[in-house]
This record gives sequence, structure tokens and C-alpha cells, in this order.
Amino acid sequence: MAAILECKAQAVSRRLGEWIDQDPQRLGGEPVFRGTRVPVKSLFDHLSAGDSLEVFLDDFPGVTREQIRAVLEVARLHLLEEVQSRWMFCSTTASRGASADCSRDIEHKS
Repeated sequence: MAAILECKAQAVSRRLGEWIDQDPQRLGGEPVFRGTRVPVKSLFDHLSAGDSLEVFLDDFPGVTREQIRAVLEVARLHLLEEVQSRWMFCSTTASRGASADCSRDIEHKS
């Protein structure tokens, strides 16, 4: 499962250039949605504030729904890859008899 997530994340990340630009001469190198000066971070700021995608799209009409979906997919895959990696580390450590307190990093639900 971890290998599949990693492959998917790498494939999507390679295509990220279709949706994201990063230029040291533009906004200090902050990643922006391609064709705009809208920082990618602003999407996550809006979502964190509880705004819908519609609100974000209304606020930044130069950004497309496809760009948003691509960025969220990359974020999702990287998050899943990170969680899977930590779970594998904790499982491997525990199987070797070493103690590792992974409960802080990953919540196991049955």
C-alpha cells in the first residue's frame, strides 16, 4: 500500500507544474497557481477559515477548479504517504522489540 501511495504521489507531483508556478522573482518564490499571482497557501488559508471552494473561486477568479483539485490531490497523497510511512516505522520498531511511542503520531482505531 505504501509503495502504491508513493508512486501515485510522485506521478501527481511531476504533473504539478501544469497547475503551479514557482519563480524566485514572483512573490519571493512562493508557489502560485499557474497563470496567476495567487499563492497556493491562500487556498489552504481559506479552507482553514471554513470557506468553501466556491468562496475561494469567487475571490480568485483566475484560479480554476482543476487547479484546486490537483493541489488538493497532491496534498492528500502526501499526507497519506506520510501517515503510512510513520505507521510502517512504528510497526517495524515494535516488531523488533524496541519501544517507540508512536501513539502521539498515529491514532490506531479498531
